[in-house]
Formats: sequence, structure tokens, C-alpha cells
Amino acid sequence: GLGDVYKRQVYVLDTDGNVCNKINMQSNMKLYYGDADYLFAESGDKVFYISKADILTVQEWKELE
Repeated sequence: GLGDVYKRQVYVLDTDGNVCNKINMQSNMKLYYGDADYLFAESGDKVFYISKADILTVQEWKELE
């Protein structure tokens, strides 16, 4: 279906503009830049995060408990 064609992803780029990582997002997630250490996303009443230290390799969002 179209959901497979139009996946929502966060693209992680290096300073030359090369794609270093792609992180999938749920269709209803809202992305926030966060702070110096974390990237945040919100989906309904749940908040998710990714450590920026791991941003080159991470594939999954962690739910904030």
C-alpha cells in the first residue's frame, strides 16, 4: 500500500549532506529537536526519545517511562 511507499523517517546527515542513518517514525508521531543529548517524538499521550550519542546506528525509538 501507499504506507509502504511513503514511510516517515528521520534522516541523519553528516556535514557534507550524506545520509548516515534513517530512523522510522510512526505515522502519527510529532518530532521535536530536543536538547543537546536527546531527540524526542510524541505520539498520542506517549513520548519517545533517541540518544543523540547513538543517532548514527539507532533504529528504534525508546518510550519515555
